[in-house]
Amino acid sequence: MTKANTINSDFLFIYYIISFLEGSALMATEIVAAKLIAPYFGMSIYVWTAVLAATLGGLALGYYAGGILSQKMPHKKLSLILLFSTIYMLLLPFFGRFIMESFMPLPIKPAVSLSMLLILSPIMFAFGMVSPIIIAILSLKNSNTGSSVAAVYTISTMGGVLATLFFNLFLIFKVGILLSLNLLLIFF
Repeated sequence: MTKANTINSDFLFIYYIISFLEGSALMATEIVAAKLIAPYFGMSIYVWTAVLAATLGGLALGYYAGGILSQKMPHKKLSLILLFSTIYMLLLPFFGRFIMESFMPLPIKPAVSLSMLLILSPIMFAFGMVSPIIIAILSLKNSNTGSSVAAVYTISTMGGVLATLFFNLFLIFKVGILLSLNLLLIFF
């Protein structure tokens, strides 16, 4: 292996790290959002339905948009998406509280649905764009697109599994929701 190939491989490894962190942040955000909404609307089936629907809907639209955006200048677009995600996560506790308080007078189903649509869908949309863009970048350097796709989704999903276990079973109970969100930002 030449020195140029080694440097190139090391550089590409960064995208796998980003994929892992995105998967971790995605699941941690979903968990934290559910915990943030609990004092306002409880933890009923309506809350979890709204959380899951906002997550999956945002991701689906993000995957589609990411596929489109990956066609030109994917590196730059990935950087902008990651910057947006970081800023969004920093502001989430502040505007999230405002949104939930605004919808409290409504019946529970529309209140939680609208709250999660406005709070969770934008960040999930951004997270959804990450994998298609990373895959496009890796495909430029690797002729085996199938293995790149498999690696990105495996790594991202494993990050999500680990974050789910860590946030649900340890971190939120030890340090609380807001500090957990701040720690998420440090790692993301």
